[in-house]
Amino acid sequence: MKSLPSGRNLTVEFSGRIISASVGNRSETFPFFVKPHHIVVGLVAFAIILAFPLGPRLVAHWDHWQMERASLSKPAPVLAAPDIFGDSVNLSDDHGKVVLLYLWATWCPSCQADTAALIDLQRRYESRGFAIIACSRDEEPEVVRQFYRRYHLNYPVVMAVPQVQRFFGTALGIRDDQVLTEVPIPTWILIGRDGRINSVYVGRELGALSLALRGLLGDASVRIGKS
Repeated sequence: MKSLPSGRNLTVEFSGRIISASVGNRSETFPFFVKPHHIVVGLVAFAIILAFPLGPRLVAHWDHWQMERASLSKPAPVLAAPDIFGDSVNLSDDHGKVVLLYLWATWCPSCQADTAALIDLQRRYESRGFAIIACSRDEEPEVVRQFYRRYHLNYPVVMAVPQVQRFFGTALGIRDDQVLTEVPIPTWILIGRDGRINSVYVGRELGALSLALRGLLGDASVRIGKS
């Protein structure tokens, strides 16, 4: 998910009987001589026109903000599911560790690009009490198994079965049945050693994720890929 680029925030200002709005370097002004309840309708329509084609990005940015507010500092929900080879994966087994929950798919280009960095992250910090649990949105487990073997993944991968959907639904504050369609990939949920959700990142937010991990692991050198 992409948020608005720097300098492209929607701004609406009132001055006397003039309304002005801007997105980046685009701006418009118009007088208003209408009844107060008409102003709201006009502003909504005007913002959509002005922001187009940035409308989807505005919505995406708002969804990201909502999910972060819904999640931070909550105890991590229960997560117990078999991995793609049938072994048990239980988040409670990693209590006391820093855990990165990673929602992804083999067909996601940015997920593919980040694979080597995640393997390296797990290898370097596993002894420091760090663990990755990847949750695949692929439909066929065999496709994920082939990907796992091809890239020699060193962290467990579970499929987005109902119990995994419930985990993300509870963690992100959305309904279980919306998870697969509403949550973009990649989505990252970082859990601290206290078992609480530390942060949520939507999209390829490797720089912000690296900064958060530096604090949780107490290592200023943490860097994911080229973040």
